[in-house]
Amino acid sequence: MTFKFNEDLLQYIWEKQLFVNAISPFVFYYEKVKVSMATDVAISYLTQTKAEQNSIINQWKTLDIQCSDALSTQGLLHLYKIYCKNKKCLRCNWGKNSFLEAMNLIKYIERYAFGICSLLGEKFGIRASTIRLYFIYVSFFTFGSPVVLYLAIAFWLNIKHYMVARKQTLWDL
Repeated sequence: MTFKFNEDLLQYIWEKQLFVNAISPFVFYYEKVKVSMATDVAISYLTQTKAEQNSIINQWKTLDIQCSDALSTQGLLHLYKIYCKNKKCLRCNWGKNSFLEAMNLIKYIERYAFGICSLLGEKFGIRASTIRLYFIYVSFFTFGSPVVLYLAIAFWLNIKHYMVARKQTLWDL
């Protein structure tokens, strides 16, 4: 089996990579040091060059982050190298926002999914995550029977909530 390489395509890819990864950074550095912090030429070079395609950029695309030029891809590669690769998610704005969205989801589920474990944790002075963990363990060992107890407590709390909400005072009449 023989492979035929398209030499023009390889030369184009090599020139593009050389331009994006060597020439543009050199022009950027030269402008920044020699021409009093003006970096417009290097940035315009990168904005006029098509976006790179590699595995890291494809991972960013799975997060619905689209790149239209080489400047965007270079920025995403830099973010990956500095933050993602070193697992410093909370120092990156995207990582921070993702973490906060996950925390908001957890708070939403805790608030609207009965809040039984949170309530028990507050009553007994135990972390809700510990109660959840023990609930999961007990559910596995007893083939899910604590789920019935959980739903009964949830039902009781919801009924109690509605009864307190519907209680009328003399002034409401």
